Amino acid sequence: FRPGEKITYAMEAMSLYLRRLALPTGSEAERNFIKYRYLDDARLTGVYSDEELLARAIKLRQDDPHRPDVALLLATIAMKVQPLRHVYALACEAAEVAFAAQKLPSLSQVSMDCFWRAHHLAAVAAKQLSIKLSDTEAREKFTEQLRQHVAVGLEAGGPKFAFETLLETIAESPQTV
Repeated sequence: FRPGEKITYAMEAMSLYLRRLALPTGSEAERNFIKYRYLDDARLTGVYSDEELLARAIKLRQDDPHRPDVALLLATIAMKVQPLRHVYALACEAAEVAFAAQKLPSLSQVSMDCFWRAHHLAAVAAKQLSIKLSDTEAREKFTEQLRQHVAVGLEAGGPKFAFETLLETIAESPQTV
C-alpha cells in the first residue's frame, strides 16, 4: 500500500459492511461474520477508541461464542486496555474456541490459523507476566505456561521465528521447549 491507502480501503470496506448489514437478509452466522470483519477493520483504522472496540468485541463474542476469529479479536483488542492476566485468560479461551471449531462440521469462513495465533498471543502475555510479576512462584508458573503455548503453537503450524523469539530471555533456564 502507498501511504494512506490502507486506511482508505479499510474505511471503504467498513462502509460496505454497514450497507450489507442494513439488508434484512442472511443467516445469523453470516451477519456475525460481517460484524467481525467490520470490527477488525475498525481496529485497523482507529475509528473507535480502544474501550469502544473492546465493548463491541465483547458484544460480538456474546453473540457469536463459537467463532475463533471473534474470540481472538477480543483478546487482541483487550491487550491494549485490559490487565495482562485478563488478556492471558482471553487468549487461552480463544485457543480453546479455535481447537473446538476444528471439530465442528461447518463454520462459514473460519480462519483455522486462529489456533496457533491464539497460542502466540497467550505466550506473549505469559512472557510479560513472567517478567513483570514479583512473586517467584507466579513467575515460574507463567514461564512454564509460555513454554507450553510455544510448543502447542509450533505444533499447530505457527511460524518458528514468531515463537522462538519468545523463549530468548528464558533460554538460560534449565527447562527448555
